[in-house]
Formats: sequence, C-alpha cells, structure tokens
Amino acid sequence: MTISNDMTTCKNCGWVHFAVSRDYIKKQTKEFAAFWNNSSIKTKLLYMPLGTKESDLPERYNEQKHSERYLRCFKCGDSYKNFRKSKEKDSPVGCTIQPILDYKE
Repeated sequence: MTISNDMTTCKNCGWVHFAVSRDYIKKQTKEFAAFWNNSSIKTKLLYMPLGTKESDLPERYNEQKHSERYLRCFKCGDSYKNFRKSKEKDSPVGCTIQPILDYKE
C-alpha cells in the first residue's frame, strides 16, 4: 500500500490511522451531531449495535464522546501522542484505516 503523508502508526500495536487536525474533528463532530439529532428513530437505529431498542437511544448525540474517539488508537486504545509517521510496510493492501488526531498537534 502506498503510504501518504498523513498516515500514522501506533507505536504500541502497529495499527495504521490517517492523521487529522483538531479543526477536522470539531467539524466532523458538529456535522454528525446535527445529522443524528435531526434523524428519525429508524435512521438512528442503523448506527447502533444490532438489537438496540428505541428506548436505549440517547436523546441528544454525545459530541464529547465522539471527539474523544479521535484521541485513541482504534485497536488498542493508546493515546494519539504515541504514534509515528507510517512506513511503507505498516499497512496491508485493502485494510480499513480510521482517523486519529495528528500526533504532531
């Protein structure tokens, strides 16, 4: 896989993410919260684990929880601060890559 300049690798577990800025996180969080808060129950259930009941849905989208997901490794939960620039062999072809706050911020 060709590694772009925004790819970062967790020093703890080796999982590759793409680095994003705090502004990106803020924008994505606000946009998804607006989408969620204005969506039908049926649509909200599509974003929840299978078997979630309507009564289990939060009234408002938790923006803080959403933003905090960008601060931890998707696989092991380590801090974005424990990342490095990715190398060519870090990520296999066809893998899914999640966003994380850029370790340089």
